[in-house]
Amino acid sequence: MKQLILHLTDEKSLQVNCKIIDGANKQSPTTQNSIANIDLTFKNHAATLVLPGHSVTIITIKMPKLSRAKLENALPFALEDKLIEDINALHFTILNIDKNNNVTVAVIAKQKLRGYLDLFKTTGIKIIRIIPETLALPYSKPSIFELENYFIARTDKYNGFVFEKANLDLATEGKKYELINTTKNFLDYSLDYILENQKINLLHSELAGNKDLNKHKKTWQITAAIGAIAVALAFVNPLTSYFILKKQASTSEIAINKIYKKHFPKAKTIVAPKSRMQSKLKKLNNNATDNVMLHLLSITGNTVNKTHAVNLQQLDFKNKSLSLQVTAESFNKLDSFTANLKEQGLKVKQQNASSEKNKVKANIIISKGVA
Repeated sequence: MKQLILHLTDEKSLQVNCKIIDGANKQSPTTQNSIANIDLTFKNHAATLVLPGHSVTIITIKMPKLSRAKLENALPFALEDKLIEDINALHFTILNIDKNNNVTVAVIAKQKLRGYLDLFKTTGIKIIRIIPETLALPYSKPSIFELENYFIARTDKYNGFVFEKANLDLATEGKKYELINTTKNFLDYSLDYILENQKINLLHSELAGNKDLNKHKKTWQITAAIGAIAVALAFVNPLTSYFILKKQASTSEIAINKIYKKHFPKAKTIVAPKSRMQSKLKKLNNNATDNVMLHLLSITGNTVNKTHAVNLQQLDFKNKSLSLQVTAESFNKLDSFTANLKEQGLKVKQQNASSEKNKVKANIIISKGVA
């Protein structure tokens, strides 16, 4: 059975590295294309998609001992204070639960996840597995892989992070990492590990964060309150409690200072860390909001899939607009497609529509805002 492995190397230009593995483990050469112009030999395949590491947040949190179902419902609320975005807009996947009930969770924006699934579907590719670069990098010991614009760090079996090249010394301070020395691209270097380790898949989990969370909030609040009472009873001595809390506060402050200095290396003092980090994270999220690329891709991909008489031939994104080249069975079908896009609040401009071999061809420019 053939497997298609895709590595999204650039979210802005939508460049992917592609490789096919057949049943005898024979590999096709790795090729690079934009998603819209992907090689025909890759179409009509189920695929594993490796996403850029900065698209996925990995968090480990200590949780009370709960059944799997209750844990899945409680996790988003337990993580709420650690995340900038509304938990209803996020997709949560449990990666691991250790013997001490430390739960490692992968978090990704629903809109981004759905946008890529819909976009690849328009090219005839069904994504059945998604993993971040951080967990696709082979792990035997902590290591770092250098990409064109940033580094990927793999810290343990279920954790990793990405960081800018300018922050190499800061990110590795006090830790031992092996800097991987290879001439291979990331997909070729990581391929065997990706194929051998099928357990991690961001599409496996349908946690509470992927449903309506409000109905579970009260249950989680009661569970958390019971847990808090148990902890309080365990430390009835006020002096003992004071030193425990003081140590936790000190540890938290050290962690905050380290994160702050990592992202603001020129800062001499720690000033409003929460608001400054929120501002920076908002700026980093521009790929999914301000430049509107993923927003447009999500709506357009979904509309193409629902309009069976319209096929996407080519796609490009620049100047905050999505340029499509499409074919349709008739002018009426083309008009219906553009009308559906406009109904969803998009500005749509149709150009160079012509009839050729019983098909209608047209260029369509899509941007945010009502026409």
